[in-house]
Formats: sequence, C-alpha cells, structure tokens
Amino acid sequence: MVLHPEFIHTLCSLRRLELGNCRLGQFTPRTAEVLSQVTLLGLTDILAARPRKKAGTTWWEGLKYLDCLAQLHIKDQDCAGMPASALDCTGLRGLTLVRSAADHWPSPSHLVATPNCLGDLQSLQLSELRLEQAMPSQFWHSLGQVTKLVWSDLQLLSPDAPVLRLLAAHQAMPVPAEISRLQHLQQLCLEYAQLDQVPACAQALTNLKRLSLEGNNIQTVPEGHYLLGVEHLSLAANSIQQLPDGLQACRSLRTLSLARNPELQLSVEEVGALVRACPALERVQVTECNGLLLGHLVEEQEGHQHATDFWKVQKLYPTLLVWEDERQEWE
Repeated sequence: MVLHPEFIHTLCSLRRLELGNCRLGQFTPRTAEVLSQVTLLGLTDILAARPRKKAGTTWWEGLKYLDCLAQLHIKDQDCAGMPASALDCTGLRGLTLVRSAADHWPSPSHLVATPNCLGDLQSLQLSELRLEQAMPSQFWHSLGQVTKLVWSDLQLLSPDAPVLRLLAAHQAMPVPAEISRLQHLQQLCLEYAQLDQVPACAQALTNLKRLSLEGNNIQTVPEGHYLLGVEHLSLAANSIQQLPDGLQACRSLRTLSLARNPELQLSVEEVGALVRACPALERVQVTECNGLLLGHLVEEQEGHQHATDFWKVQKLYPTLLVWEDERQEWE
C-alpha cells in the first residue's frame, strides 16, 4: 500500500502514529510540521522513497526533525540508513529495534559525532538483530539513565562466511560487560543469548525488579545482592533440574517462571524452603515434565517419582503452581 503525502499531511495533532506494510513518500518540511506533536512512532516493514526534491529527504533522515518524538519502534526493516538514524533522535526515551537491518549499528563515528545522542533514553529493546561487530563501549557509556534493557537473540554475523549468511552462519552476540555500568536498570532481559550461567554484568546490578534469563542453558542461579529486589524472575526454557539455592536470596520475589525446563523436579522440601525465604511469592509457573500434564500427576504413576513430588507440591500449595498455558499476562 502506498500512503500519499497528502494523506500524511492531514494527520495534524497526532500524538501516536503506527504505520506498517506500506510505502511512504519523501520526508519534507511540511511532514515535519504536521508530525511535530508525535511522541510515539512505530514503523513496521516500511519502504521509504528516496527524495526527488531538494527540500525533501528520506523518512529515516527526517526522524531527527521530530522534536517531540519520545518512543521509536522499528520492526522488520531492511533499508539503508536505518536504524542509524535513530541516534539522531536526541529526545528519545524509548527505542525498540526488532528484526531490522543493523549490520553496522551503532556506528562508532556516529557516536563520536553525537556523544549525548541517547543520554535521555530510559528503555532500550533489541531483539533478533544481526550485527557485524560488537557494540562499541561509547554506546553503553551514553546509556546512563536506562532503566529497561531487552537483549534477545542478537547474532554476530560471521565475516569469514558472507555467502553463508542466509544459512545462519552466525553466533550469539556476547552479552556486553558494560551492562554492569547501567546501575539504574530495573528491568533486564538477557534472552536466547546462549548463556551457560548468569553473566557477571547482571550480578553487578543492584536495583533490578524484573530479570529474565529465558531461552539459555543455565542450570543454577548464584546468590548475590542483584537478587534482593527482584520481584519477577524468569528462568523459562533453560536447563534447570531443581530449584537453585540462590533463589532464596530473592526476598522480594513475587513471580517465578520455570516453564519449559524438561528435567525440572520439584520437591516439597525445596518449595517449602523457597516459600519461607520469599514471603511475597505468589506463583511459580511450570510446564510439561517428561510429557506429564499437571492434571495427570497422580501418585500411582509408576516410574515417575518426580510426578509424585509435583502432586504433593500442588496439594500443599494449591494456588502457587501455575500451568504455563493458563497464564495470560505473565509479562
């Protein structure tokens, strides 16, 4: 679908604009004037036309003229100049990049030219990006006010095998050690990052309220001050076999996800100790255990001792265990 410039120019006084699966004309001074009040802009699978007039520019270059823009969400984009242009939006409070072309992002030269470009950013969400190099230290140094960081399924492209990129010739991007500098972080998601343990950068944070380590290969959780204030913890889709002792440090814990840990075994003693250590605990999310469903966990099932343990836990704590497909608003 093609959105005619005249249609865009009728959208005066908008505060929120989300566009998807369409072609946009060039960005002109009139476009900047009409969208001057937009605070949230969402762009999904957009084809931005090249400028034909001297007064025009591409949409990506025009973003910097939207002075009120506070939230920028870019998804499913594959075009030159994006998402580098996001660094020109100096008033951003939230930036989300999902499944978008970001091979050279962020550019070190761009960061040097605009050192305070992301100084007001509070939320940064990066998901399913393919990068050619690790993010430079300058990038993390500019994120001193960030309170929410999502790092999910970021891949480092292999420079030695460009022909094989379409065949997934890449590896997980290492979680940056500089995250430890983000001491204002309250929400941290390090998901699908091929982690074997809780990274040191996460353990260095002391103001976390929500921590997600979903989709890794973690078997245990070490104790530490980083857990003291955590209210919501997700260890879903890992290699957890039993409740980690470190969870008893989560004195403020309200919800815990242990879903999709196929070898998970819960004993009454372990759950009891967790409940005593975490008095605010409201629910523990679980999922299939060796093919057994929660409703089928009965003591008579021969050869499934841990099924019996699940049944006992459910009997003693009837409202604590929550089945994964029963949860609607886990996030």
